[in-house]
Amino acid sequence: MRFIAAIAIFLTAFAITANMHIYVQSLRLFIYAWHIFVPVIPIHLALALFMGTLLQADRATSLYYLWAILFLLVIGISLMSATGSAASISEATRYATTFGIGLSFLAVAQHRTLAIAGALGIGFATLVAAGISFAEFLNPDFTAIVDQRYERDQIKEGVISRVGGLHINPNSNARFMTFGMFVSCFFLPKKFRLLFCLFVGAAVFTTVSRSGMLTWALAMIMLTYLGQLGSGKAHTKLIGVVGISVLGLLLTTGQIPKLINYTGMDEYMSESMIDRLSSGFFDQGDESTGARKELVGLGVEMYSDNPIIGAGPGQSRALGDTGLGSHNMLIQIAAELGTVGLLVYFGLFLVPLSLRSSKAMSFFVLLTVSGMFAHDVLGKAVIAFILPAGIVLLSKLDLQQHQSRTHNSRSNKKRRRRSSRPAVARA
Repeated sequence: MRFIAAIAIFLTAFAITANMHIYVQSLRLFIYAWHIFVPVIPIHLALALFMGTLLQADRATSLYYLWAILFLLVIGISLMSATGSAASISEATRYATTFGIGLSFLAVAQHRTLAIAGALGIGFATLVAAGISFAEFLNPDFTAIVDQRYERDQIKEGVISRVGGLHINPNSNARFMTFGMFVSCFFLPKKFRLLFCLFVGAAVFTTVSRSGMLTWALAMIMLTYLGQLGSGKAHTKLIGVVGISVLGLLLTTGQIPKLINYTGMDEYMSESMIDRLSSGFFDQGDESTGARKELVGLGVEMYSDNPIIGAGPGQSRALGDTGLGSHNMLIQIAAELGTVGLLVYFGLFLVPLSLRSSKAMSFFVLLTVSGMFAHDVLGKAVIAFILPAGIVLLSKLDLQQHQSRTHNSRSNKKRRRRSSRPAVARA
């Protein structure tokens, strides 16, 4: 039964983290994404019942349960202020489904084997997403499973352009590949971690998402500092951090095109792709950046009109003419759920803080920093597994390692005491 449960968790984690619902939708079955996800919840609960973990919850899981319930409660209260808006009801349902999958996953993940299976499912989905990104990058005419109705760049004209991969949107593709890489890296064999991260990093570059590449660089610095990509010695950490920092500096100052020209790759790339990398990160003047600045301002204005409980879930999508929201997760939460929602979101940091988990703390920082350049991060389907894995599973991993070190330390002390006792003279 344990093997069957592990396979089931691996497959559900893979399917949702790999955004497979988009491709199911492309079959024109006339069902919405969250309808596809709902059956995952009873599947998880049934597995938890059979494995005897349904009513078990350690401290990390209990704290996350409490946080998720509070966040959903705030969404419910804010929904009332939207006066029955269809968009708000749909958004609230999406949040409830996504969080419900995550909570039911944690009920199963009380068993260590199943927790690892879920983390590996996330890692495999990340690997597949990176592979699809490369296929699209190397062959401009490549079309994944999804039909043209869901393609952003419908006419590629044989020139390499930005890569959307499994997540269709290049920015989302870069961001969620990085999140999946960070979480699953801790559960992979150590000798494969650096290669895995570099492979994902190269795939992130194909998206030409400036914020995505910086998120990946930050993730690499964190993983290096936590000793996941090398021997863990001080000089190894220093070399890794300096190397990634130099890469981040080249990106933020707009020097990447010089490296591309040096390698001759520029003749295969579209002009817009090169232009996105030519300007510094903080002095970008392209149309996309200008639109984002305007949307952020509109989001702040919406928040100021509804500072306590917000305008209602999904209402920030009405900002501007794009229907994309504020392009900033924190401003989106503030505008839609008010100050209360923003405080509850930051309350998530208390879970790893109370458990003294440096791994989970790092994930929360990565999520928050990346979210400052993106909208709708928490509402995406992939968060159903990545968020509880990044907060709870990494906290539990830190706790297990701490207990193991404590046990080894006590064992060593006992050995030293025995060896220091004077030998009894033989009669």
